[in-house]
Amino acid sequence: MTLRFTATPTTARDPPAELAPDGSDHNALYFSVKGFIEEHRRQLAEMEPLGDHDLDQRRRALIRKADDHLALLERRKAEAWDDEVIRALLSKLTMDKGPLVVKAVESRAKKLQPWLLAALIMASVLHALAAVSRADLQFVLKTLEVVVYGAFAYCNASSGSASSLTAAQSLLLGEIPSDIRTVLSRLDLEPPILEYASCPKCHATYRPDSKRPKSPYPERCRNVITDKGRCKEPLVPDDGTTHPSRTYPYHSLNAWLANVLWRSGLLELCRNAWKETSGQIPCYKDIWDAPALRAFLGPDGKTPFSVQPDGSVHLVFSLFIDWFNPFGNKKAGKSHSIGGVYLVCLNLPPHLRYRPENIYLAGVIPGPTEPDVDQLNHYIRPLVDELLTIWHRGVYLSDATSAWLIRAALIPLVCDLPALRKTAGFASYSAHNFCSFCLLKKDQIDNLDRSTWPRRSRADHYECARKWRDAKTEAERERLFNEHGIRWSELLRLPYWDPTRFALVDAMHNLFLGELRHHCRDVWGIKVKDAPPNQGKSRGMTPHTPVEQQRWLETAASYISKTLPRKLDAVRKGYLLAIAELNGAIPASSQPTKQKCIHALMDWYRKNQSATIKLPPILPEPTVNFHLIKGEFDVTKYQILDQDTISELRHDIAKTFLPSWLERPPRNFGSPSHGKLKADHWRTVCTVSMVITCYDRAYPEFRSCGEGKRRCRSTDRG
Repeated sequence: MTLRFTATPTTARDPPAELAPDGSDHNALYFSVKGFIEEHRRQLAEMEPLGDHDLDQRRRALIRKADDHLALLERRKAEAWDDEVIRALLSKLTMDKGPLVVKAVESRAKKLQPWLLAALIMASVLHALAAVSRADLQFVLKTLEVVVYGAFAYCNASSGSASSLTAAQSLLLGEIPSDIRTVLSRLDLEPPILEYASCPKCHATYRPDSKRPKSPYPERCRNVITDKGRCKEPLVPDDGTTHPSRTYPYHSLNAWLANVLWRSGLLELCRNAWKETSGQIPCYKDIWDAPALRAFLGPDGKTPFSVQPDGSVHLVFSLFIDWFNPFGNKKAGKSHSIGGVYLVCLNLPPHLRYRPENIYLAGVIPGPTEPDVDQLNHYIRPLVDELLTIWHRGVYLSDATSAWLIRAALIPLVCDLPALRKTAGFASYSAHNFCSFCLLKKDQIDNLDRSTWPRRSRADHYECARKWRDAKTEAERERLFNEHGIRWSELLRLPYWDPTRFALVDAMHNLFLGELRHHCRDVWGIKVKDAPPNQGKSRGMTPHTPVEQQRWLETAASYISKTLPRKLDAVRKGYLLAIAELNGAIPASSQPTKQKCIHALMDWYRKNQSATIKLPPILPEPTVNFHLIKGEFDVTKYQILDQDTISELRHDIAKTFLPSWLERPPRNFGSPSHGKLKADHWRTVCTVSMVITCYDRAYPEFRSCGEGKRRCRSTDRG
């Protein structure tokens, strides 16, 4: 019974207050029952003795019973007051200071019979690796059940027993599931996923309300964006379902720690990571040799994070965000983009660190298009919330045999350049504030004197980002962004995260798709960028002569200055992209379409109408795909790798035996027909295939000394 009082207790010794006359339905019932008993007791007490022994005895018994019920009501009132005292005192306690307790659950797969475990693993492998459907797997599991039943019956008949199954055999047979979802559950392969509702318009996310199981999500988006007002986009379809139109699946960090790092020996390896360094400065063999990690301080701001008290483990994670097409990047395929939010535990040794089973997939950002620059914050907010808890409070993992107190920090953000700028809150690399390392402007990009570069600081960055976040209007946000080139990022809520030091371009894009590809195409002259002239004719396109190139460039500039975007549709994409690149109006996309180039040029001209449109120089030869000449010393004109060398390189690619962890490049390497090469292709070509080919061409069989020396020097420079 919950009773309402006229006052709230402040200490445990406060006397009970009076009941509120209109506190609740329970109060009304209490007063009604008490009044009824008191009235009848009064009537019994006022009755004159009747002189009949039995009747007088019964009257006294009724009075005692009424007193007992009144005493019971007083005890109920006292108990209700005690509950009120406990609630009042608990509300004053700060429950967020201690560690978050998470129980590690032992895998149920360890308790399965070996033959049953093998059967479940077989079914899960067929489903996950061979893409066998649920219906087909039901047939496989039912067939397995029939085989086991037949084996039991045959063994029983052979031993002279009845052919019917024993109770134990029937129990074992019933353990074979009939659905792949049950198989995945038995093996604990399905992680606990929390489905957030994602707004189709503004990408705001909403956690399901456990107190409202019938309607856990709001019907419309409540996100307010500066002076644009409330979004009000429908989140749940109006067909009577409660499932949102678009979801953001999120895997809790605490659940991942309990399920993955709790495996035998991994936490011990993570604890030892702080001890295992090369000890040779400046010889850095792993990220743990970096001064930024060695000098990183813990939550108190004084003790190094590397100091781990007994029974505790301090983890360091790196964050990686990237987008991909789930339908494959095929020429005629669907244009769709979804994103992955990945974390890697850097405490694990390098040979275990990047294994798929040890990588934490925090969430999958829904498509079909990427969120805008500031909309990504909605998807990393749940992760930042958990990171704040595990940083300030820690997570206490325990089971029947051991316990660990875990604290964790997210330090490096490792992405390609567009995703890096979007996640960290920096402007694009083509913007006026183009650099995330220093404060140089775009017109100072030729300044190579590093000592004159004004450095960024976290304090200044945070202040600019905070002003942008708190701006009341979109116009104010745009003004602040144009001035500083900084937006708010959810990662700035982490008190230790420094975007000026912890935002890194990953090696795959920086080295393999950046430097190695540039060296092959621009330094060694493998012209995969420009198709041969006759290839354009097969597509119905005629190569443009230098005179025609100049005319089309002037035509495009005229359409831009007159703001005629529809007229630009008739101009080939190469001209638009070259003009955009030369004038700093490159669209923020790794593969810009013609329409994106047109929109970028129109936006740039609207903001810079007084500027003169720069036109790129024409190419000396007819071409289908016009492009920007890199400069006076563009070494692609010299073609260090001639056709004979490329032919030999292709031969070496086909004949070389490669380990399974190296991906073989296309056999027609150097031809536009093989399409876009992946990072693994460039790595194999430059670290294996070209080493073999260039060495064979240079020593000693290659007899043309002049050409050989030139190729050797190019190889040495690479």
